[in-house]
Amino acid sequence: MNKDTLEQASSSPGVVEILAMPYKSLSVKRHICEAIAEHSEITSRALRDQWRQLILQPLLKLDSDFPHPSLLIVVGALDECEGENDIRVIVQLFTEAQLLRSVRLRVFITSGPKISIIF
Repeated sequence: MNKDTLEQASSSPGVVEILAMPYKSLSVKRHICEAIAEHSEITSRALRDQWRQLILQPLLKLDSDFPHPSLLIVVGALDECEGENDIRVIVQLFTEAQLLRSVRLRVFITSGPKISIIF
């Protein structure tokens, strides 16, 4: 990861945490950094666009011989989202991970006690 990409990522809440996920996987890191470089305006886009551009598409680019059978994404403080609709959208977007063939995505979500997630 070059310095410009890291600075761009660190100005986006949550992106640095996502980038920290694949320390042992240079291919994941490379694909995510390329996505950040290609979509410098991504923080002003909808959650759906951010998910697809920064997570889903980079993971779809992984080769079938990707050495890690699963990757973990940690979503902290879900209760701090701006609205219940954002919470619902975030949780629903993770269902798109079913499209992934090279890796199994595991999601760990934390939240304070003040919200309930009902579908």
